[in-house]
Amino acid sequence: GTGSEKMRLTQDGDLGIGGTPTAGYKLNAISSTNGYTIVGERTSGGKVGIYNSTGDNGIGTINNYSMNFFTNNSAPQMTLNAAGNLGIGVSAPKGKLHILNGTAASYTPNSEADTLVIESADPGGISLIGTGSGGSAKTSLLFGTTSDVDMAKIVYDGNNSVLSIGTTTASNTVAFTSGNGVECMRLSATQLVGIGLSA
Repeated sequence: GTGSEKMRLTQDGDLGIGGTPTAGYKLNAISSTNGYTIVGERTSGGKVGIYNSTGDNGIGTINNYSMNFFTNNSAPQMTLNAAGNLGIGVSAPKGKLHILNGTAASYTPNSEADTLVIESADPGGISLIGTGSGGSAKTSLLFGTTSDVDMAKIVYDGNNSVLSIGTTTASNTVAFTSGNGVECMRLSATQLVGIGLSA
């Protein structure tokens, strides 16, 4: 039968599989249908592929293995596991995003607060830095729901040197706890303070 071209090597050293390579692409896999155009596979192991389509495009594992990222031929510095959890500095993330500084410890984070896990074996933390001027020199941490995304907040106004902590909804109160989570003080929505009782 009549053969058809499957691969082309240009005079510039560009190789096209499935079509003519775009100039400057040393390896160009071309397909007219959605799917994985290049796959790296280990026998009885992981498969990593480059996926192309008219919409979604990406790179990742095809079977039930984590996707690791590294530089300088090092151990994995970032891992996206099969459950969709991302670890930075840790290969077994304990939450949707787990950032580790130092050596990982053995523990299970609270299930009500494991969306973001920040773990550090050395002094560490989170920095909110406002680099703007005037009214833009402000950093915030907000709490809310789908019906009200701004129900409570912690705000530092660098322009006026004021740290504000509180609620923004008329009926909300602020409670302080100590010991075993026992409420010891409450600030009511009408600015009344109760110590040892609800205001």
